This record gives sequence, C-alpha cells and structure tokens, in this order.
Amino acid sequence: MATLSTASKPTSLKLPAVLKTQLEQEAQRAGLRINALSDMTASGSGHELGDVRAYFSRLARHRQGLQAKPDLLAQTPLG
Repeated sequence: MATLSTASKPTSLKLPAVLKTQLEQEAQRAGLRINALSDMTASGSGHELGDVRAYFSRLARHRQGLQAKPDLLAQTPLG
C-alpha cells in the first residue's frame, strides 16, 4: 500500500506579467523573495528579522557545543 507524504512540494503559478511585476515590486520593498511574500501573505504570519538572526546565532552556538538547542521560533501575525 502506498503511503502519503506530508512534505510540501514546490509549485509554480503562471501569472499575468503585470500582476507578477506588482508582486515582485511589493516583495522587493519588503526585502523578501516573491515566494516568501506569498507564503507570508497566505498564512498571515511570519518571523521578525531580529528574532530570526538571534535564533540562528543560538543555533550556531548549539552546533559548536556551547549551549542547548534553541526552541523553534513562534510565528507572529503580520501587520
């Protein structure tokens, strides 16, 4: 019997050029790639950049054996 995977698979949407340009410009203003912007817009949540940087600093120290593994970041509402 086949098993179902819960892993997500990348998709590609074909958008009208005008809409794609608008989305790319909005993503660029937000300092994001267009796919990150669409994920955040769809979910309504994301991570603050400062929190992400701090998380990866703690993760690097963990990998060096200097501290325990950091807890995963909790997403925060956009806005």
